[in-house]
Amino acid sequence: LADQLDEWAEETLTPAYEDGTYTADDIAAAELRMPEIIREFIAEPGNIQAGDKLTLLIENADFSSGSGATNIPGWTIKSGAITELSASYHNIEAYHKTFDFSQTIQNMPKGAYKLKVQGFVRLDGTNTADHMVLYAGINKTAFKTIKDEYSLYPLLGTTKDEETGLYTESTGAWPYDSYFTTDDGETAYVPNSMQGANEYFSAVNPMTGQPFYLNEVTVILAEDGDLVIGVSCDVTDMWILWDNFELEYVGNEANLYEETINTMVEELQDLATADDAFITAKAAQLIDELPAQAETVIGNDDADECIAFIQTLQEAIAYVEEGNTKGAQLITQASIFQDYLVDEITSGYNDFLDLLDNIAGYVDDATVVADNDAIDAISASLKAEWGKFVMYDVTDASEEAPVDVTPVILNYDYTNYGITSSNANYWTTDSVSAPGFQSFAEAEFFNCNYRHSQKLEGLKAGYYTLSVDGFYRAGYPADYTDSLAAVCNAVLFAESAEGTFTTPMLNAIVGALSEEESLGVGSTSTIEGLTVANGLIPNNMEAAFAYIEAGLYSDNAVVAAVGEDGVLTIGLKKSNKIDGDWTIFTNWKLAYLGTEAPTAVKDITSAAAAGQMKIYSINGTEQTTLRRGVNIIRMTDGSVRKVLVK
Repeated sequence: LADQLDEWAEETLTPAYEDGTYTADDIAAAELRMPEIIREFIAEPGNIQAGDKLTLLIENADFSSGSGATNIPGWTIKSGAITELSASYHNIEAYHKTFDFSQTIQNMPKGAYKLKVQGFVRLDGTNTADHMVLYAGINKTAFKTIKDEYSLYPLLGTTKDEETGLYTESTGAWPYDSYFTTDDGETAYVPNSMQGANEYFSAVNPMTGQPFYLNEVTVILAEDGDLVIGVSCDVTDMWILWDNFELEYVGNEANLYEETINTMVEELQDLATADDAFITAKAAQLIDELPAQAETVIGNDDADECIAFIQTLQEAIAYVEEGNTKGAQLITQASIFQDYLVDEITSGYNDFLDLLDNIAGYVDDATVVADNDAIDAISASLKAEWGKFVMYDVTDASEEAPVDVTPVILNYDYTNYGITSSNANYWTTDSVSAPGFQSFAEAEFFNCNYRHSQKLEGLKAGYYTLSVDGFYRAGYPADYTDSLAAVCNAVLFAESAEGTFTTPMLNAIVGALSEEESLGVGSTSTIEGLTVANGLIPNNMEAAFAYIEAGLYSDNAVVAAVGEDGVLTIGLKKSNKIDGDWTIFTNWKLAYLGTEAPTAVKDITSAAAAGQMKIYSINGTEQTTLRRGVNIIRMTDGSVRKVLVK
């Protein structure tokens, strides 16, 4: 490799350098060409050996280039965000953020590789370290926690011994090392800042003889191709730091794969006895047959066959893990229905109860379920059957005597029926930002667009009133004007085969209270100088919950029609964003009005017939009734609104 690089330099770089014709573009091209030469060398059979270090193929492996949250040469933030790359300490921090941070190394020869990175996670909430992983290809490993390793003296402290040059004390205040007491009663020091992390990443842990906080994962490329490496976190209650990626070629000999195959076989078999095991008939077949095949593959002593079988094991493990996860979710969902809902509702629909009994039996033997697709089908039928269960005995509903069928909406108040608080189970969200929760039974979206929905099934055909408590704040309170007080970009919607039915959410200003009326709960902001209204409006979830409980934001409602298929998708959506806008909501409700059209629906047709309003198509053609598509409604006072019927 050195000879090839020397030859390339003599032919390309040296002449231009010596005659002074080398340009900035030439330098940039050379920087790109050098790793290409290295990769071409590596791809040639026999040019790399087991143990060779290939870190130079990772662009900006030590983060010596770049700064801030987005300027990180060589790396891609595929989702989420980091906090920053420190230009001073050349490490990366993510504080309470989700992210997927990666780089693709192209044209790598097949074989086994070991990827390393220094890094740690401080657990600031209830989540475990396995939510933060180092990955290479499809293989991953959980990051070390900050307390997995430590120093018996501070590496960044407040008091230093003049003779040894070592720190002896730390106050624990940022940026100096924090400390804790080990099980052995020793005082242990850990980093507490990016500066402190740099000290640890630059030192060797005397207890292990390795650099501090070294994480590693092994990956096998089954064929020549690209290798994707990176780190990712899917929760927001962790402080994470990392630096110094390394890549090593392990080799491509059959004997190198024997340990990997045996480890993966054990992992596959362990899945059958896991606490959340849900072993379908297909999963049981994989667990029964693959260990015997492994012995044959190892005995054949063929590297390519070993690699192909490792792929098979990877797919099998992923499949069984997926089944266990889906099965556990199904069991939990059924138990929620059984423990928290069925006892509260009287229904003659026994098919749903029989389905619950069947699912309970899967805990002891899930092999009666064919495969993972069958789990999905059972889960889907469970929700549809639940709707039928709730609606089964509903009769004689009308606009004057509506019947409350709110339990059809799963997790309608974001408490998940007492299982866990503050979550969006059963709801689907399409957004750049997940719905936010704290310790309150409500959901929020801040400064982003979204579609937050749930599909209801098993409903009776007819008309329903859908409502939700909450409001939309049209930007930051300090920016409020009369025009913003009239804006509502958040829309309550209900979609069915009969049409799409919408209404804007209440603007936060409608619930404004005077100082004398203040609820004294949570944080509020004062709106002043408007002609429409002024006063205190909520500025955090606690205050919003108090306002909602006081009935100040309870008038969000829409009437929707449901067809014979019994399906209604409900939710909130927003496609236009004002800087600092905020939607917060809870307490979904659904009431059945029977099969006769409510007065509000009748009024549109009757008003048109009486000449009090006119209905037009989107092309301006006058109509006598609502039709599928966009209908333009023009009242005699000149006001206009759109009604969409699908």
